[in-house]
Amino acid sequence: GKCVYGLRHKWKVNGETIKGDKHVGSDYYGLFSNEDKKEINLDAGQYITKVYGRYGDYIDQLSFELNTGDVYEFGGDGGIPYECEIPEGNAVGCFTGGYAGHLHNFKVFYGPITSEIESRSAAYFFPIPFRFPETKVYGHTHEDTTHFDDEINVNEPNYRLDTIKLYTTNTLVGMMSIYETGGHYVNGGKHLASWVKEEEEKVDVTMLNLEIDEFIVYVSGRITGTLEYLTIRTNKGREISAGNNDGEFFEADIPEGYCVGKFSGGMNGHLHNVELEIGPIPLVFTNKPIHSS
Repeated sequence: GKCVYGLRHKWKVNGETIKGDKHVGSDYYGLFSNEDKKEINLDAGQYITKVYGRYGDYIDQLSFELNTGDVYEFGGDGGIPYECEIPEGNAVGCFTGGYAGHLHNFKVFYGPITSEIESRSAAYFFPIPFRFPETKVYGHTHEDTTHFDDEINVNEPNYRLDTIKLYTTNTLVGMMSIYETGGHYVNGGKHLASWVKEEEEKVDVTMLNLEIDEFIVYVSGRITGTLEYLTIRTNKGREISAGNNDGEFFEADIPEGYCVGKFSGGMNGHLHNVELEIGPIPLVFTNKPIHSS
């Protein structure tokens, strides 16, 4: 019978659409066509206020009700019914979960519905005209190495690195950055090893989303002939790690008071090296409250 194989988020941020990763069970591919993909597009002022459905060994049905009364049901009628507890006046912000062949479970994150719009605009004061003047490279360059680099102006006064994503299979296979500049979010390229096909391979994603006064001050990893592992840590002590423990350990030379402003590197069949552009940690001027750690 019908069931739910996965899901994907899309967000509207400052008028731009930001697409999350596809989290789809392996049994979906080859069995179904694009016609089996369904989506909900929420207009301004619409929120998901009820989540319910049916489940057994996996999620048979996933259904949503909006604050406007609209109802969307996906999947089949197997399993037993469930309903998530979302208090009145709250709405869904995002989903996480687990899957293999099918969607096995999910978790709902919710919060109060509010009409207040918080501005994320911020200005950054740098003591030098070129924000990140030093470059550090860790790893190897081979004959087949292809350099990757997002074309973005890091010298804009309100530029900042917003999010880092690391992609892994049994090793580190890629990375992606999201930037904020000029009041807009900009997706960098998804730089993946050439052999990785996301529709066929299970690619895990580890993500670090930075607050407006948070900066990357520590990077380490492990290297064989390729880059196997990375750890990235911020001035607030938050960190992510991804990859395997093969190879020789390295620790990036980032002086005290400095941060990483941008990542680039080299790759082909694997991630060969990572390049860090570093410079002084800026002072932050913003009209949005800054949450202390």
